[in-house]
Amino acid sequence: MKAAVIKSKGVIIFENIEKPKPKQGEALIKIKACGVCGSDLPRIYRETYHYPLVAGHEMSGIVEEVGEDVDKSIIGKRVAIFPLIPCRKCASCETGNYAQCSNYNYLGSRTDGGMAEYVVAPIWNLCPFDDRVSFEEGAMIEPATVAQHALRNARIDIGSNVVIYGAGPIGLLVAKWAKISGATNVMMVDVDEMKIDFAKKVGFDLIINSGKEDPIKWIKDITKDGADIAVEASGSYKALQQCIESIKNFGKVILLGNPDSDMNIPLKLYSKILRKEATLKGSWNTVYTSLNKNEWKTTINTLESGRLKLSDLITHKVKIEDLPETIEKMHNKDIFYTKVLMIND
Repeated sequence: MKAAVIKSKGVIIFENIEKPKPKQGEALIKIKACGVCGSDLPRIYRETYHYPLVAGHEMSGIVEEVGEDVDKSIIGKRVAIFPLIPCRKCASCETGNYAQCSNYNYLGSRTDGGMAEYVVAPIWNLCPFDDRVSFEEGAMIEPATVAQHALRNARIDIGSNVVIYGAGPIGLLVAKWAKISGATNVMMVDVDEMKIDFAKKVGFDLIINSGKEDPIKWIKDITKDGADIAVEASGSYKALQQCIESIKNFGKVILLGNPDSDMNIPLKLYSKILRKEATLKGSWNTVYTSLNKNEWKTTINTLESGRLKLSDLITHKVKIEDLPETIEKMHNKDIFYTKVLMIND
């Protein structure tokens, strides 16, 4: 089968590799779309767990074949894939907190993922969706659910004022969920004019460039007291500091962005956390269990109902053979992009 394969640090090439076969409890999925996540770039250009590796954990496709002990009625179904494969034995797994599994596998980072024509995944990890959802949007169910999880961590309520630092794909997805959840004001902050222009294009007019304007004053002019919720979705220590400044007393800061450097909090700002009795909460992956609320099913239901739209965030659709060149352009910042998808016919 065709695949984009990471051969060594910084080297990803298009080649033909052996098509996988489903084992007991598994399914073979013909990949129709696979997203390039921001985390894929450091995975390619820094270090990964092993080589060779097929990256890609944002996937959708059609079930083509199943292994032993699997109900064949799922063959032909359209599915997204929960990429985390938990051990199902540790304390976290026993309570349904699979994202905190202490011995997990992961499609696209620890084992081969979706930047190929086919992938094998446990049947338990498959999330069916109907034909009201395109395969392109199906491949975005994973990042959309990560964004949903962040706002659920914030306990967002109708009427909340929400500010999101970072207008990349994950920040825009958080903004979409904030609107759906009934936020009064959904504000965004970035330093990249092209990202700001794109955010406005997809419907987010409350956005400023913090390199040119004071975001704290701007937020307080809109809200009077500050935001109820600030989401750090950029991985910038300066954005984290501004999140803390942005919130009102008893406000919440949700840490979502993967940082590229130490996230420093100066003493004066630390004192503000204490005085505001602020909540700083990390957000990691998603909830994939019915013991609480299966966030993947929530995303799929919201997409199928038409309340959530993801296609407007797609800026590039490329074939497998063109994926290595496109990823290199992303890494070198030779192109502007929001969501890049690999598409299979």
